[in-house]
Parts: sequence; structure tokens; C-alpha cells
Amino acid sequence: MPEDASESQPKWTIKSAAIAIGIVLLIALVIGATCSSSTISRDDDGKPWAGEDWPFTVESVSLRCAGSAVWIVHEGLNYPINGTARVRLSTGLPLGDLWRNDPDVPGLKINIGPVISEGLKRCE
Repeated sequence: MPEDASESQPKWTIKSAAIAIGIVLLIALVIGATCSSSTISRDDDGKPWAGEDWPFTVESVSLRCAGSAVWIVHEGLNYPINGTARVRLSTGLPLGDLWRNDPDVPGLKINIGPVISEGLKRCE
């Protein structure tokens, strides 16, 4: 007797389908499904992060965003700089040594807010 065709088909559960969709969305975000990507640097005259207000210890970074997630890329590594990016980028690294100390206030870092604002503005 022929085998029922429906028995040979893989059975998807709601949980496995949700996991598959989540993986596809994460891959799309990580491999560059961004609405903006550009290089910013300490030398960007007229920008609120230029000169002594530059918040990073490296001379330039790639600023990226997707929706409300904002992160930087340096030497091919992702560094989330807002809470949304920290949640969405499973491969994101902490800023650590890339975030410059405030020379005027021991224990604090240079304000990164203007860079986050610029990233959000680029993805509106």
C-alpha cells in the first residue's frame, strides 16, 4: 500500500517556525540590512563630535543604523552604542577601550549622545 504523502512531509511547529524567522531576521540585520552606513571622524569640522568632543580613542569609525539601533564598526567589529543595538546585535562587543575617557572629569566618558543622535537621524 502506498505511503501517505502527508506523513513524509516535514512537520513545522509554531516554535520551530518562529525560530527560523528570527534567525533570518537576525542574519539580515547583521550582514548589512542597514538604512545608513558612513564614516565619521574626529576631523569632521562643524559636527558636535569633532575635535576634543570626539568620543572614541580611534580616529574614525563607520556609523551604522537600522531602525532605532545605532552602532559603530571599527576594524570589522560591531560595537553597539545604544540600548536597541545592544539587544539586536548578538555579535556586538562592548565599547571598552574605544570609548574615550573625559579628561576633565575622572571616571566619566566623553558624551556619545551626538553620535547616537546622528545615527538615529540618518535612519528616520
